[in-house]
Amino acid sequence: MDSRPSELLAAWDKRSELRTKGENLRTESNSFVREIRQCFVEGSKLIAEGNILYAQGNMIYAKGNKLRAEGSQVCIAGDILIAEGDLLWAEAILKTYGNIKLEWKGESGKQSCYLENGEIYSPEDAT
Repeated sequence: MDSRPSELLAAWDKRSELRTKGENLRTESNSFVREIRQCFVEGSKLIAEGNILYAQGNMIYAKGNKLRAEGSQVCIAGDILIAEGDLLWAEAILKTYGNIKLEWKGESGKQSCYLENGEIYSPEDAT
């Protein structure tokens, strides 16, 4: 027969029962921890892939901006040529007729020039 107090033995038994349940819950929680870690790993991989796509997107935007700048330079060069042509035309009119009125009619790029003296110059007249 055991001479230890029955209250302590009952408490020990209850402690052992609770400890077993606690260890079972801890084991179960470890599976959650493993799953959480797997989710973190998968999430980190997705974040890394997203960062790569973001960087690639930035490179594409930069290329687009470069092309826009190059296109603007070409447009400016075209505007300069148009202005030079208009200046040449105005100087020729002044030299030939002096200071007379002229009027542009038509769509941009296909405009005809109507001089005050009745002469008309249209894009089709160019040789």
